[in-house]
Amino acid sequence: MKKILLAWIEQVIQFDNQAEYQDYKKSLTGKFSIMSERTDTEGKVFVQIRKQYNKNQFPEDGNCDI
Repeated sequence: MKKILLAWIEQVIQFDNQAEYQDYKKSLTGKFSIMSERTDTEGKVFVQIRKQYNKNQFPEDGNCDI
């Protein structure tokens, strides 16, 4: 029988500026892990984030070793 061991939603999000990104970070609830973030020359912020999916187990350190 199959059993889901780990599950998450992974997103890459673009924000117009750092303030918008900081507001978003403050609004996050539940388990999540910010994998990477960068700012381009125009001030846009790009973030790769993993969020827990439903109530599935979520890797605390961002690694998915099984």
